Amino acid sequence: MNKKKKSGKKKSQKLRVNISLWLSIIAILISLGQLIFDNPFFLKHFNQVEINATELDVSKSIDGDKIKSSFLIENIGKNTAKNVEIRLRVLEKSSVIITPDIFELVNPEEPLTPARNLLYRCDELVPGDKIKLLVFSDFSDYLKINSLDTLYYNKTRARPERDYGPYISGMKHSLGKVMVDYKDSLVLREY
Repeated sequence: MNKKKKSGKKKSQKLRVNISLWLSIIAILISLGQLIFDNPFFLKHFNQVEINATELDVSKSIDGDKIKSSFLIENIGKNTAKNVEIRLRVLEKSSVIITPDIFELVNPEEPLTPARNLLYRCDELVPGDKIKLLVFSDFSDYLKINSLDTLYYNKTRARPERDYGPYISGMKHSLGKVMVDYKDSLVLREY
């Protein structure tokens, strides 16, 4: 009788050890899963947040003195991009129009130099959103600051080595940075 009690105790201890071991293994696997699935690299691919930022063109009206630089930002992914930031480099007297007006200027910088850096933020960019960003600059300032003698309509010109703007200097969202597609050359168009 005493032998049966001892073997029953051993089985219950063995069962307790097995349960403890399995619970520990499950806890480790859950922690590992959280570590992997909360990684921004994995979230970016799993959530498929994809934003394209493209420089469209540089244009000017024939009789005007303003040059317009255009950019297109669109969420082509399947999920919403959160905490989107755009860093924009513009000339001293430039004005910026963002359509639709979902971005807020966070750091209005007073121009102390010929170029200034602006930071725009928005809470989210839903799939399919297309944002047009227009920067209007004084044409003669644009030529002078970027060391260009002139720009002719519909003629390709190499981009200056030191480009002071306007351009998107950086863009990111909660899951990572966004690559901006810049043109290799300048072609002045008429608007």
